[in-house]
Amino acid sequence: MAGLMACGSAPFELTLSALESQRSRWEANALLDYRYEYRERCFCGSSAMRQATIEVRGGQVALVSGTGEPAGTEPHTAYPTIDDLFDRIEAAIRDEAAALSVSYDPVLGYPTEIIIDYDYGAEYDEVTIEASDLTIL
Repeated sequence: MAGLMACGSAPFELTLSALESQRSRWEANALLDYRYEYRERCFCGSSAMRQATIEVRGGQVALVSGTGEPAGTEPHTAYPTIDDLFDRIEAAIRDEAAALSVSYDPVLGYPTEIIIDYDYGAEYDEVTIEASDLTIL
């Protein structure tokens, strides 16, 4: 699905409608066990890039690998489930981010790319999140 930009109330309503539709599609699949590739880039200081393979079991992050960090340096809770990604989109809408673009997987409905600019006038607040290669376990 094509990305949606938001700036003002009407586009946010369209983005919220897409979010609700895609979240319903995701929830209809009732996937609690899956693995996916996660990448987050931001212009926000020292941790400008985070990348990992995230395994979710029973709806909770169970294993994080490929971070490039020593084991145990960052808790699993620092990495999102797909449901957490939906929550992040919803928070950006609720907080009226200056711009929001979201692409969704056409089959399962999960967000594959989220681009958020929280404030046009602020520096170091833009973030891009990618979720790819989701495998059902």
